[in-house]
Amino acid sequence: MKILIIAYNTIKRNFRDYKTLSLTLLFPIVLILILGTALTSQYSPSNMGKIKVAYFNEDKGDISKRFDELLNNEKIKEFIEVSIVKSSEEGKKLVEENKANSFIMIDKDFTEKIIKGEESKIKVYSKKTGSFYSMVVKNIVDSFGDGFNTVKTINSLTGKFSEYKTYKNIENVPISAKGNIPRAIDYYAVTMLVMTLMYDTISSAVLAGEDIYEAIGNRVKCTPVKFYELFLGKLLGLIATFFLKAVMIICFSKYVYGVNFGENMPVILFITFSFSVFSTSFGIMTAFFAKDEKRAVNFLNGIVPLFTFLSGGYTKFSTFGSLEKIIFFIPNKLGHEAFFNTIYNGSSQIASKAVLSLWAMSILMFIFSSLKGRRVKV
Repeated sequence: MKILIIAYNTIKRNFRDYKTLSLTLLFPIVLILILGTALTSQYSPSNMGKIKVAYFNEDKGDISKRFDELLNNEKIKEFIEVSIVKSSEEGKKLVEENKANSFIMIDKDFTEKIIKGEESKIKVYSKKTGSFYSMVVKNIVDSFGDGFNTVKTINSLTGKFSEYKTYKNIENVPISAKGNIPRAIDYYAVTMLVMTLMYDTISSAVLAGEDIYEAIGNRVKCTPVKFYELFLGKLLGLIATFFLKAVMIICFSKYVYGVNFGENMPVILFITFSFSVFSTSFGIMTAFFAKDEKRAVNFLNGIVPLFTFLSGGYTKFSTFGSLEKIIFFIPNKLGHEAFFNTIYNGSSQIASKAVLSLWAMSILMFIFSSLKGRRVKV
């Protein structure tokens, strides 16, 4: 019960600070409007030209030959330029060097596994998994897989063999980029939301610092409140505060600016909640390990803009080369990957990996903070 009371009082205290609350809400809302308006031209889709795809097929079976026929279809070749490579290493290298948008690979036992009833997949490698180019390639591969699975199901039900064919009667249908590619305001609505949640780490550090370094901490020692009750109460209160503020920004952006947050709002809200948990844990841990509230605040004030910059929060970066894998685990980048891949139907695997990474780091930081807090005997 004490934990819930502390959590409630933490929420009430944060929302009663009208000045700070107004600033933390207005700051991202105004930035979204300014950046989203000023940089509109940079995010408008233009003639994308042909999508460059590297292709390596080790399989000699009939099923993979059907995929070869699909890629050689005249209509497919109008917007995809396929380059045959001699190895998987060559294909991946072309993607890494930005000489190909995606790399498609079929293993040598692809047909054999399917005949045996085992799972077999066509592999697609893309550097920018949430980009329009990679989604086009992914949809082509998925379409082939869906078509073949349908034929396989019919065969198993009827006992008759129906061959999977790739037909040439593809109709030219104008494609609208609306909803498929983020506009400037869509892009900055996400990056500024993530940046705001990262700045919430400062509020988290300040509230935690009060209990460690200021007089209020000494007064708490004289009360019957135990450390874990105070810790969990503050934790829940801060998470709820950050999450509610983020939801306000999402609602304003969506209904006033018309920002596209996709069709799966429950998942978007879960990602937002996950990042709220991370922000709280990161701020509290920083306060415990900095051994000084001002030092913790200064550290966070420096690292949040740096993380925002490196993750492409202010402007998109095409590539970081060998640093790409390290950049991925920057908190802001994890947030971007989770949001964008969910909103624009990108890779669910990358979105899940990003969210799981946030939770893993949050749990570790909670454990470290709890152990450190017991030592300082708050």
